[in-house]
Amino acid sequence: MNECPRPACTKAPTETPRPSPARRSRSSRAALGSLVAAVFAAGCGGGGGEETKGPYFAVQGTQTAGGLTFTACIEGIAYYDPASPSGQQIAANLAEYYNLIGSYRSFAGEGATCRERFPALSVLLSVGDYNNTVLPAVAGSPAPAPAPAPGPAPGPSPSPSPSPSPSPSPAPAPAPAPISPRTCGSTAGPGVGGLSLFGQASYSNVPGAANASGTMSLDPGEISFNNPNLTASSTTGSLRATFWAVAGTYNGGTISGAIVARYNIQFTDGTNQLRNFQSSNLVAQSLTANTPSRGSYCMVVTLDEYAPASCPGSSDGYCVVDWLQFPNSAQFQ
Repeated sequence: MNECPRPACTKAPTETPRPSPARRSRSSRAALGSLVAAVFAAGCGGGGGEETKGPYFAVQGTQTAGGLTFTACIEGIAYYDPASPSGQQIAANLAEYYNLIGSYRSFAGEGATCRERFPALSVLLSVGDYNNTVLPAVAGSPAPAPAPAPGPAPGPSPSPSPSPSPSPSPAPAPAPAPISPRTCGSTAGPGVGGLSLFGQASYSNVPGAANASGTMSLDPGEISFNNPNLTASSTTGSLRATFWAVAGTYNGGTISGAIVARYNIQFTDGTNQLRNFQSSNLVAQSLTANTPSRGSYCMVVTLDEYAPASCPGSSDGYCVVDWLQFPNSAQFQ
């Protein structure tokens, strides 16, 4: 037996939690090989299970929850402090090989055999057993990860920033109240100075939306000029037709409302004046219509004559000489 001149001693046991397995890297296996070489070189005694008084290294734990204590001890190994990196590695290898669960304890000492130190010894190993059986087995399986170094206690988790409350969606606007039709009535004017508007007037295709533009059709009806106080060669002033939206029944006089459409009348002779004792059935015209604001209106067509002296208050010199009111009101939404 080789002698290992070292004073007899026993190192206080180190308790190590069982780490979760992790795959060994190539560098880990190189470190494991270095540890093998160190065990071979430093071991006092060789193999074969011969018990010596040389240093020993043991690991103690359980293989099942609540099971009996299991102790594996290497006899004749070089002295390794259980708290040193090499001691921790040897303990981890033994714990992995013998499937110890949970925390395990590691021991190292001199001047006593494994059986003297642990009367209820489970497994006695020589250095050769460790090198030739334990190490090859654990080298091919995931190596235990080192226990994490203790760090400062974690501080309190920061309070999460409050999420901004979503802005409430605006309430939908209430639906507008329905528009009630007006009572208008089919009425007409008496004419002025022998100039009159009569016959069947009509309109169509006026847009139903308020404050809108579109194309409409307007037929004012017929006009005649019959003034016995004037000669046959007398003519009217220039004539035009205006289509109105009036907020109430129109009974003649100054008209106030929205002009929806307007056009200058043209006769077959190319003029816009009618000779005395003549009449004309006007042709429907396609006109641009501009609707009034929302509401219900009486619709009126007027015959306008250019006669500034007859209506000095007119801004453009045209006077309303006759009119027709349609019987039904129009609603613009």
